[in-house]
Amino acid sequence: MKTLLRISVLLAFSGALFGQKHDYIWTMGYGSNPFDTSFSGFNIDFNYKPPKITKKYRDMDFYTLSACISNADGQLQFYSNGCYIANRNEQLMGNGDHLNPGPMYDSWCFDGNDYPAGMQGILILP
Repeated sequence: MKTLLRISVLLAFSGALFGQKHDYIWTMGYGSNPFDTSFSGFNIDFNYKPPKITKKYRDMDFYTLSACISNADGQLQFYSNGCYIANRNEQLMGNGDHLNPGPMYDSWCFDGNDYPAGMQGILILP
């Protein structure tokens, strides 16, 4: 009987439990090219059902690395391609440039860092 009561209480309050929305906006795509408008970045916003895809003008390319984080309300806070970090307004954050200096940066940071496929090259934690 106690087990049944515990399960009933847990089920009654389970509807009030919600996960954080730190992954509700994904940043992807190419850096924008003013001469060829087919190149651009885009965001996928999971605050909408179905998710909303928005074309974004940005200088940052996401070649193989992309990481972004939203706040608990699902609003984009910042994102990175492993070379630099931009805020939600598409602007370079303070001390957010020249990440991972060295041969990888020198060779690949015009397109975003190029790590072998399948590797987790960048991670943002709340």
